[in-house]
Amino acid sequence: MEMDEVGAVGRFGKYPGGAVALTVVVEFESGGEGGAFEVGTAPEGSPELGRLVSGARDEADALVEDGGGWTAVRIGFGDVESIDCESGRTVYVAGEG
Repeated sequence: MEMDEVGAVGRFGKYPGGAVALTVVVEFESGGEGGAFEVGTAPEGSPELGRLVSGARDEADALVEDGGGWTAVRIGFGDVESIDCESGRTVYVAGEG
């Protein structure tokens, strides 16, 4: 696989046509427990990325309503293990942080 392709595990590089691939992640903490999960990957600036961020915001709000704490929606390069407050861009925060 070439560096600019997105494979099944991928989430690095670019989509065909040159668009940069970004991954959307929801990070959360409630009652001393925390974690993160990936919502999806889409080309930068695409309507699909907008839909993923919108869905992630809805999930973040639901997590805060159900358990308190805080959630953050972040986008960046890589996967759920590598995108955090330092390596990703925070696009939404809900709850107490």
